[in-house]
Amino acid sequence: MMFNDDKNTTTAIGAGIQLRPHQMNVMRAFDNGQRKIILIWARRLGKTILSWLLLIREAVRKPGVYWYCFNNYSTAYNDVWVAMTSSGVKFLSMIPAGLVVRSNSEKMEIELANGSIIKLIGINNSDKLVGAGLSGVVFDEYALLNETQIKLITAMLAETGGWQVIISTPRGKNHLYTRWQFALAHPDIWWSNNLNYSDPELAAYLAPGFLEQERLEIISQYGNDALYQQEYLTSWVSPNSGSVFGDLMNILRQEERFTPLSPAKNNPCYAAYDLGNADYTAIVLFQVDERGFPLVLDHIENRNEEVKWYVEEMRRKEWRVHTHFLPHDAAYHKGARNETYRQVLGMYGIRNTVVLPKPHRVSDKLNFLRRVFSGMRIDSSLERVAECLDKLEYEWNDKLHTWSGKPTHKGSFSDTVDGLCYMAQAIQKYGLTSQNIFTQSRIVQPNNVLNTTRQQRLEELMKAELSFDTGNKKVIQGDCFI
Repeated sequence: MMFNDDKNTTTAIGAGIQLRPHQMNVMRAFDNGQRKIILIWARRLGKTILSWLLLIREAVRKPGVYWYCFNNYSTAYNDVWVAMTSSGVKFLSMIPAGLVVRSNSEKMEIELANGSIIKLIGINNSDKLVGAGLSGVVFDEYALLNETQIKLITAMLAETGGWQVIISTPRGKNHLYTRWQFALAHPDIWWSNNLNYSDPELAAYLAPGFLEQERLEIISQYGNDALYQQEYLTSWVSPNSGSVFGDLMNILRQEERFTPLSPAKNNPCYAAYDLGNADYTAIVLFQVDERGFPLVLDHIENRNEEVKWYVEEMRRKEWRVHTHFLPHDAAYHKGARNETYRQVLGMYGIRNTVVLPKPHRVSDKLNFLRRVFSGMRIDSSLERVAECLDKLEYEWNDKLHTWSGKPTHKGSFSDTVDGLCYMAQAIQKYGLTSQNIFTQSRIVQPNNVLNTTRQQRLEELMKAELSFDTGNKKVIQGDCFI
């Protein structure tokens, strides 16, 4: 790809890559002044190559800092840093070697002769996104990126007037869908384009029969063609075949169990926690009905806050919690003072706590929640809870092209869902219903049993050694017994 820079000198970038007409349309839109571009393109339409070449071109044309953002560093490394095209062209070789003055593989950073910095970023795993003078950014697979981190980066662009390009396939109606709808409603700000293989001209780029073969393989693996609809036809409404609870949430809504709820006055309220450090701490407040199904009444979520914040938030909302159910890691000693989360809660007056045992497997934890889903009700104001249940998906293996059995932490949906899983675990472990209220007497601690037995033996020994008969009455000598 050839272009003239500010000095009117011709520079060749792209290592001989020839862009297709639909890719050139994007370049023309950019050159015509479009600085916010969103592309909802199906697989294999060349959205990553196009965006990478655009970023390189602008970095060569104008000195500045340019970021190419993926969900994590591993994806950035595999999809660009060491990647090559089907014809064997390395992505890094698309930058003219004579313009590169420094390349840092550890930081995935390249400095050009004109002072520009090109950097690959994994935004979901980074808490330090600082980019003074950020001139341009590409968000790759935007649907998988953390919204909070996206906002940090777009704020940097607002300061400099930098450009941004969003590329992705759909993942249900999440933040990508919201951004797409906004772009369609504001064509004066965003240039938007949706391309998929329903267009015969685009389908012609693929080998004959490829699409139908891919669809049949997906149906064989998942029992439906949801992934095909999503990846090749850019469907927003097709259910995500990797969704953990998406189908169950659809049923919950159809049965009108996502509805306004009010706490029952004579029914105790419980709290279930999922603890986070860098990620989110989530607390679910719930009651249990007469059949043993939960009524999810409220939800508290935040990150990087001390225990005091969550205690004060519950008190601000005037929740009187009967019992706080904590996950197994609440018993771990952490921090400079070597205290457990349970001990710290006690310092703030929360002593009615129970630490749940760790589920043996991830699937066991998820199944606790599945067992109560058929009767669970969620207050309709808790849109964040519904969003987490809708959007939590299993990890996707790009090499094997299959979903794993372990939910991903992308999007910060798993913390709230884990809180719901611990809620369900507590209900089933202690057989909770509106009539069968939790009591501490249900908990049997092995150490307590051992100590109690020893104490009983000691008392029996003392009675035997220190007592004497006075008719029908035994008198124990000493200070302890009268």
